[in-house]
Amino acid sequence: MRGASRNHSAEYGLAAYSALRGLRYIATIDEKNVVCPLFLPRTKNFSSRSGKDVPDVHRCLNATPVCRATTLSLRFCPTYDWLVQAIGQSVEVAAFQNIPGVEIKDGVIQVDESMQTGAEGIFAGGDMVPSIRTITTSIGHGKLAARNINAYLHGTQYRHPPKNELAKFEFLETWYYSDAPRSHRPRLDMVRRTSGFAEIVGNLDAETAAYEARRCMSCGNCFECDNCYGVCPDNAVTKLGPGKGFEFKYDYCKGCGLCESECPCGAIKMVPEEI
Repeated sequence: MRGASRNHSAEYGLAAYSALRGLRYIATIDEKNVVCPLFLPRTKNFSSRSGKDVPDVHRCLNATPVCRATTLSLRFCPTYDWLVQAIGQSVEVAAFQNIPGVEIKDGVIQVDESMQTGAEGIFAGGDMVPSIRTITTSIGHGKLAARNINAYLHGTQYRHPPKNELAKFEFLETWYYSDAPRSHRPRLDMVRRTSGFAEIVGNLDAETAAYEARRCMSCGNCFECDNCYGVCPDNAVTKLGPGKGFEFKYDYCKGCGLCESECPCGAIKMVPEEI
């Protein structure tokens, strides 16, 4: 859990158990009808942080509730006000069963690398397909599917552009940037949160949102600051116009590296010349 999410959860009196990272669990009902998760290691060779060996998984699964209550290294039983299953949603696939080409396996629809099902022109994503059931994954599926749908409608094939090298912090020339503290979105006080349905986290106004956008350091992406154009001693850099970047004329460039060293965002990389 991120620090910000942890702090927000603490405002509601919620506790986060970071020591349980890397574990999976099943919910059990004890003899007092209290819901308690039984945490299981992913591998049989798992050891707890205390250094004690974790009991055998199969033996614990087959144990009685009383026996399971003694396996303290595997489980804990906090008191619950609400128990929410937040691991995605099961999909109603009945509407797709009679569509030729759509393959359904284990309750989800099978797709290829373009998010297209076996039926031409039908795409799927999110909880409907085999994946990690998170909102982040679903958003990524939607983006990928949209690009492939657009290509399909135009009779072409989408090809993911090559990824640029990551611009590390040491590639940046932070001297060119001024200090710009982060703006914080307004938050509803606790009393009003529990007495209505108003949005808890408010929006930034237009001026503040524009300010936040200007805080971006554009790591690895040229934003046409003209530094390279201005510092080049050999006039080897040509401006192509707004939004079009620059052209480097290698017949004039002597490889001094000034453009790279003065690029604020690390968008220029010097490479050996092949002779």
